[in-house]
Amino acid sequence: MKLSPIKRPLMLALAGCLAIAFVDGCSCSEEPQAPTQAAKSTPPPPTPAAKPLPDAPLPTLRESLEKKAALVASYPEDAPVYEWANLSNSALTSGKATAVFSGTRSVAETVEWTREFLSGQGWQANPNIDIDGGTLLTAVKDGRELSVLVSQVESDGAITMIVVAVHP
Repeated sequence: MKLSPIKRPLMLALAGCLAIAFVDGCSCSEEPQAPTQAAKSTPPPPTPAAKPLPDAPLPTLRESLEKKAALVASYPEDAPVYEWANLSNSALTSGKATAVFSGTRSVAETVEWTREFLSGQGWQANPNIDIDGGTLLTAVKDGRELSVLVSQVESDGAITMIVVAVHP
């Protein structure tokens, strides 16, 4: 492209100004500028006051497990629902449907029932993972993963907690 004799110096001057402005704006060796008077006189926003803790004691795990809840609508039909146990919590978190049940059956009985249920629903169960006071079951079906943690909550064995999580 051929520029007229007047346009060429203007284009070079403009390019030079842009280059100087770019280099000047990107310089890291400059000292930070002091805040303006307006910035100095503006007070920082107030810090929100912390809410006082309730005077009532927090519920025990047993009390929390005795709450009543409903299954979230997205809880899969082929995931276990323990009709003989209390549903105390159910949620959809990060695409994962979860449910927390509690009952009085032993860990061994609950694990056996869960494995039979999963097999009947077409889940491919992995070997049990025994943990202190409980068992972790995992299974897969159609690209989904299911985890069931069955654990003894009270030392007297009165309550068994069952946590189910289904990953899409």
